[in-house]
Amino acid sequence: MNDPNDKSKCEENASSAIPPDAVQSLARMAGIELSGERVKALMPQIAAYLAIIHVVDEMNAQSVEPALEFHLGPEKESIDG
Repeated sequence: MNDPNDKSKCEENASSAIPPDAVQSLARMAGIELSGERVKALMPQIAAYLAIIHVVDEMNAQSVEPALEFHLGPEKESIDG
């Protein structure tokens, strides 16, 4: 399992998982302009978040019940009444 605190592994995962130009494009879609230098500075943070997501992806949580569910449809009658 990946250790999200292993910075070198995180940076390696981020650079292979999402290229800096994709980060710039995503930022532009959100209305934010990032310089290449700023993207480079953000890559370790992006790597850390991606490493955490990969750890969760690797967990076998098929038998775990969710603590809370969100629905976008019409409200349903609650179980309690």
